[in-house]
Amino acid sequence: MKRMLRILCLLLACVLTFSLIGCKRAKTTSMYYAGEEEEENESGTEAGNDKAASSKQGKTVSEKKSQSGSNTSSSGKETKRGGNIWKIARDVKLGGSGKILNGLNFGGKTFRMLVHQSNFTDLMEKQVQEFAKKYNCTIKIDSLNFEDNLSAMATSLSAGKPYDIVLCHSAFFPQIAVANLCQPLESSISKADLATKYGQQGLNWNFMMQSATWANHVYFTIDNKPCYLPVVYYNKLLIDDFGLEDPLKLYKKGKWTYDKIYEYAQIVKNANQGIYFLDSSLYPGLESDFYDISADGTVNWYGANTKMANGYKAKRKFQKVGTAGEKSLVDNFVAGKTICALMEAEKLVSYTKVLKDSAAIGKNLKNIGIVPVPLSTRGTYATHSPIGYAACRGTNPKAAVALAVYLSNKQPSWVENEIPALKSNTALFTGLYNKMSYANTTYYFLTSSGKRIEQEIYDMKVAIDNGGDIMKLLQSYAPTVKSIIEYNLEKQ
Repeated sequence: MKRMLRILCLLLACVLTFSLIGCKRAKTTSMYYAGEEEEENESGTEAGNDKAASSKQGKTVSEKKSQSGSNTSSSGKETKRGGNIWKIARDVKLGGSGKILNGLNFGGKTFRMLVHQSNFTDLMEKQVQEFAKKYNCTIKIDSLNFEDNLSAMATSLSAGKPYDIVLCHSAFFPQIAVANLCQPLESSISKADLATKYGQQGLNWNFMMQSATWANHVYFTIDNKPCYLPVVYYNKLLIDDFGLEDPLKLYKKGKWTYDKIYEYAQIVKNANQGIYFLDSSLYPGLESDFYDISADGTVNWYGANTKMANGYKAKRKFQKVGTAGEKSLVDNFVAGKTICALMEAEKLVSYTKVLKDSAAIGKNLKNIGIVPVPLSTRGTYATHSPIGYAACRGTNPKAAVALAVYLSNKQPSWVENEIPALKSNTALFTGLYNKMSYANTTYYFLTSSGKRIEQEIYDMKVAIDNGGDIMKLLQSYAPTVKSIIEYNLEKQ
């Protein structure tokens, strides 16, 4: 029955894909896949995004599996991968020569660029137009909602006017490759375009290999500033109303910790005024995945485990119930329903207008405070998913690669903003930003119905937040998550 359902899903997926892009894909066999179900591991670690603990847990699954016999790969070869149930093909060969910006001249050509507006600031647009002027081209920018970008790519392809440059968040990956929306970039990248150390202009090959490769190709660029800057912004008026000490003052005294957040969350909750202390869609270390991906492309399956359950229990201590994405974070903050919100600083800058009109902050941006995300239990700061530039299928990828290299040494877009708290602490946040490095690889797999994996399991998160049995819910959704991973990786 499972096999029949899988075949049906694949047939439906093919129909969906062809209706979007009308093009057959080449298929490679450079990946590994275990056909049997993994044993669920319920003996995880404590809450926290501890990579070492994840690896240890993965070995436990592997040892159990190896005792039950070998697995069979999709190519018919026997393997003993245990918890490592698939491998993403990452044998990527560079094809460019010399530095791409040397003598670059596009001869007045016009390029179409697609961006998601919540992450595209005025400074970013200014930098893009500086690039266009310097290298003799015109760049016309379409700015859409984040969720509309994939359909816009597909529409541009079907209309014969594909986007030359796409601001690519890792949440678009690997579906831009699986759905054949974008094309490989490695033919336009040379070793000379790669940065050899932090702060150097160029692309970070390790980050691209870990987060932007699929079936032996790389699909979007990542430089040495691979992530947005996560910050906690807060309503100073509400902080005063509840008699809480200013978070930035706590930070400067070394007392801004997750324990302090829990303490403040309880104080605010006990006041029973319908206000929550913190909202977040990025909260680090509390939402472990059912799986992770090693640097070599191996996918390690953990299933439902205690580590995840503990993470959700910790999250319940302070987080608003039922938050659905970044727009809700802003809406709740603007309405005075939450005191703090954890969000990328770039988005904070993009939402300046609605924040400025908020009665909850007295319609005065001076009443917004900004503080770094607390140190994790491992003594590191949070990082976020990487960003870069992709090129739609059918275009010359040179423009996307060249723009990425050009922007790789420009200042972060949150540096120029209207928010006094961010302006006055630029040096502080720049220092933290320079210490960040993208550490974890996340592939946002696509379901056969065209939804992203987190959309598929969103109902589970709501049920957990509303008091459902965490472990039972994780266990019930684990087969769904695993089938989504299988569906995508079989398409390499």
